[in-house]
Amino acid sequence: MITALYGLLIAIHPFALPGPDRWTMSVVAAASAILSAATALLWQRHRRPEHAHAVNAWLASIVLTNTVLHFILFPQ
Repeated sequence: MITALYGLLIAIHPFALPGPDRWTMSVVAAASAILSAATALLWQRHRRPEHAHAVNAWLASIVLTNTVLHFILFPQ
């Protein structure tokens, strides 16, 4: 689900955001999509309930990094 969201943001950022940093956010969204998809694939192959909190924290850190970077580059 997160991968699909970031996949959509790759296409939306260049058109919806102003300035040259829109391309930066598009690249960050692409990297986030790749990291989220890789995490999901690894979780499906090696599902360990004792690591569920760590995986959720990793996915949350991807979202948090994107949000913080977005607010830094686009404070308006």
